[in-house]
Amino acid sequence: MHKQSNLRTTRIDRRVVRPGFPGRFHCVTFNCGGHGPVHSSFQVWVPLAYPEAEVERVARKFLWHRLHQLAELATESESEEAAIGASRKVHSGKRSVRAEKRERRSSLQGISRHQERAHIQLARYTLDARHQAVPCGDLLMWKAWMKTSERWVEQTLLSDPDNSQVRVCTVFLGLDVGFAGAERPILFETMVLGGICDRELYRYCTWQEAKDGHVAILNHLQTQAVKIPALVMAWNLAHRTVQISRQPVMKAFVEHCANHLRP
Repeated sequence: MHKQSNLRTTRIDRRVVRPGFPGRFHCVTFNCGGHGPVHSSFQVWVPLAYPEAEVERVARKFLWHRLHQLAELATESESEEAAIGASRKVHSGKRSVRAEKRERRSSLQGISRHQERAHIQLARYTLDARHQAVPCGDLLMWKAWMKTSERWVEQTLLSDPDNSQVRVCTVFLGLDVGFAGAERPILFETMVLGGICDRELYRYCTWQEAKDGHVAILNHLQTQAVKIPALVMAWNLAHRTVQISRQPVMKAFVEHCANHLRP
């Protein structure tokens, strides 16, 4: 972090179509290369509401705030990963290593190889009236929206077969925790709090997937039935994205760029 990173703007595309999103955006491409393992390129999408003359400055501001959020996520995920791993060991005794590897490979097919090289694309999202993700480049607006109840998908309090109190929370994250390396943004998460599955984490791409996953988790907790394939894939997706967020290269990249982009 003490060595200065080589950050430069390599390209600015104005009024271009962003795949999978309505309307047009300005797209600013940065390259970060320096000494050591950190060498990455990434894009920031800027809404047309901002003046064209300010596009690069706004992109750097968006990036600075997002990198600090990623740095916090990378730090907090270390203890979370240990808890999830311990819980996973309890429930995986009856499953063969070969079967589990097959399921994991299937769940990760949508995540691109460039994710391993810390190539990230930065964006915030809110939800529209139909629960569809909408990009939001205004930090203050995004923060205000994230404080509303609109981001809560489901929340359930129940007792498991051991009579332990369990809370299951499913929410919209507002950030793509797949770092834009998957075919679709990974924007929803379910966490189990309490009971034998305490701190288990599941992640999804859409509101409907999150609702279905919430119901499947409740069924699993109440009946101790084998997890359905979709639930296994959601767990593997969460496990994978948490691992990526705490990779040394990703953490170093976040620290380098956040320090360099400080306003």
